[in-house]
Amino acid sequence: QQLRKTGIQEVVFQLLKSLSLLRVELADVAEIIALPVLLSSKKYFVDFEATCTCSPKVLQQVEQEICQELKISGKELWGFDLASMNYKITPMNFRRLVSDADWFFVTSQYDIRRCYKALKESAPNVKISYLVYDLIPTLFPELVAKGLETWFTYDYLRSLRNYASLAVTISTASALDLLNYTEKEQLPFPVFARLLPLNQHNSKVELIQPDSDLHSNSLREHKLKAGKYFLLIGSTDPRKNTPNTVRGFARMHFIFKKQTVLEFLLSDLKLAIVGPQHWRSPEIENTLEQAREECDIVETGYVSDSELQTLVKNSAGVLMASYYEGFGIPLALARSNGIPTLTACNSSLVEVTEANSVYAEPGNVDSLAMGMFQLLREPSKSLPQDDDWLNYTRDLIQIHITESKAKLKTTISKAK
Repeated sequence: QQLRKTGIQEVVFQLLKSLSLLRVELADVAEIIALPVLLSSKKYFVDFEATCTCSPKVLQQVEQEICQELKISGKELWGFDLASMNYKITPMNFRRLVSDADWFFVTSQYDIRRCYKALKESAPNVKISYLVYDLIPTLFPELVAKGLETWFTYDYLRSLRNYASLAVTISTASALDLLNYTEKEQLPFPVFARLLPLNQHNSKVELIQPDSDLHSNSLREHKLKAGKYFLLIGSTDPRKNTPNTVRGFARMHFIFKKQTVLEFLLSDLKLAIVGPQHWRSPEIENTLEQAREECDIVETGYVSDSELQTLVKNSAGVLMASYYEGFGIPLALARSNGIPTLTACNSSLVEVTEANSVYAEPGNVDSLAMGMFQLLREPSKSLPQDDDWLNYTRDLIQIHITESKAKLKTTISKAK
């Protein structure tokens, strides 16, 4: 069974791969241990089940998948032998692995109080840092699962403010949200905004390969033809604005169905929806049923990374008219393949597209319809993208090293 990853898990997955590729390069700079799971503390702190849970079986699958791809050992991947621990990290193992650490970098949405005591006992001088993706649960509680807003705001964010020495956000928009939402308290640590790489291919191992028969079959399997479908990627949770996007596509068909665009009738253009279906609300079901009376909509479900690449680079455009995003990986994925995009002018979406996109009002069906029609007239273009996951990972490490030197200099000055 293939691994199914959320956006946050995809980021962590790519960081893990990049770290393993950079271990030799960084050997004289820093020793890095990648802890795939952190300690639990249900006796004192309640965790939110949807965050950072990972079974030994899944960890083994992650290890096998990455190690096969990169041709490395499990020890090279994690920095220690996780297999010898049966893919479980006991409190004793945790204490040993974090012993005398300089930084503890939290890349998941995790309440640090759950392991703080064990961490400080093993590494008294350790500094804690966070990778912050977005503040969606706090800013838009109506768009997330019940209970997540309370946990995120009063457990996760407060523990971040109370224990962090540094935070890195995945976009400037997320950094501004973090700085603005402080419960009227000034953050006692620096916040760095480092945009995720716009080039979503790892420069060493994920170069774009020519279409194989398998990839061509993926189009035929879903009854899609190259250049004759729009792609909508991701889950169908409320902030993704799936209902309005579908309505906009149907509206475009209704208005322009007899138009010839790109040498084919617009009525031949399909909408392919890729991703899990766990947010199947009655609104989405009804919207799809009504839209299918006007146009052809294909739901592929979850697909592999390689199949997703094929679907993206053979599409006429990628749609992501969300109400809010911490980054927007589908937009970056489209740009990596020179595919035009339609999005909204909010949150981080302008940063990711760099104004090289068609913008529509996410709450206006006619605006979405006109934007999609305009998108068909947008030429495919490959933009220079020197940034990638390896450079991104290097920068994360350099931020921590620079901050360590700055704190050391301040301490010495105070001592004098």
